[in-house]
Amino acid sequence: MHADSNVAPGSLAEIRRTITVRDKTGGNFRVVFDGSDGFADWLTGFCAWFRRRGLDYGDYGVFIRRDVYDAIGGMRPMALMEDYDFTRRMERYGGTCCIDAPPIVTSSGKFHGRKPIGIVLGWIKIHALYRLGVSPDRLARMYYNR
Repeated sequence: MHADSNVAPGSLAEIRRTITVRDKTGGNFRVVFDGSDGFADWLTGFCAWFRRRGLDYGDYGVFIRRDVYDAIGGMRPMALMEDYDFTRRMERYGGTCCIDAPPIVTSSGKFHGRKPIGIVLGWIKIHALYRLGVSPDRLARMYYNR
């Protein structure tokens, strides 16, 4: 989970229920961005759209059963895209889901002053370069040098 995200009361109980009752290997939470502007609402909707396509990141409060974590080799040390790499391997292992309530609340502060189209194009660029084999170290230098 990213440091700028907050877990709501009841989250752990919902994880336990999801893993045992719903028999899932792991998953994540619906993410809601804080802020009272339309931009935070847009980010919340965009992340929901992303998640419906099987793309999830640390902002989403990823959780996993320990046996599955060990079976997929755990979290790999990477400068960027470590959460994406991890969730891709977890999804391939099987049986994940998204918990809608309670949601994870994430800060939208890191996006203030940036245009939505620039954010989306930046994400697309990083993903494309990652899939083309550009090293996570180089991607991190590009991503954090905005």
